[in-house]
Amino acid sequence: MRAAIRDDNPVLFLEHMALYHAGNAEVGDGAPVALGKAKVTHKGTDLSIYASVLMTKRALAAAKVLADSGISAEVVDLRTISPLDEDTILMSARKTGRALVLSEAIGRGSSSNDVAALLAEYAFDDLKAPVTRLAPPNIPTPFARELEREYLPSEDRIVEATKAQMCLESSL
Repeated sequence: MRAAIRDDNPVLFLEHMALYHAGNAEVGDGAPVALGKAKVTHKGTDLSIYASVLMTKRALAAAKVLADSGISAEVVDLRTISPLDEDTILMSARKTGRALVLSEAIGRGSSSNDVAALLAEYAFDDLKAPVTRLAPPNIPTPFARELEREYLPSEDRIVEATKAQMCLESSL
């Protein structure tokens, strides 16, 4: 938010309501995060998971579960969707050879498609399996907490999608 406020250009800042109730978190040293700069929040070697906001939190939890089963997942927090940090996105995919892109928005028309397209266009030869996207179904977003829990990609579904992605290489 600091970077958005300090930027001279118009910036659309999206704040996730679910993070209001996520408990205490580190605020940082007060220095603004650079717009357009992603962060590798968990290093891994087997697969890259790309996420933002709440999906980053779920991806980090999934990465811990995956580590227990011998899968080393790298989590890339996109932080901004426009501009995208193409260098960090591509560097991670080239390192791990696999990519899972998470989205809270339905797959059609989502900014996650930009990440998937970038990977398909510029990291295709480095990938061991096709890029996978995990997004809610193409239906209106529910507002009841119980329905929303089923609607959004969960930690369990991220783990399942990652394990499925790991099996794709042997079938190619």
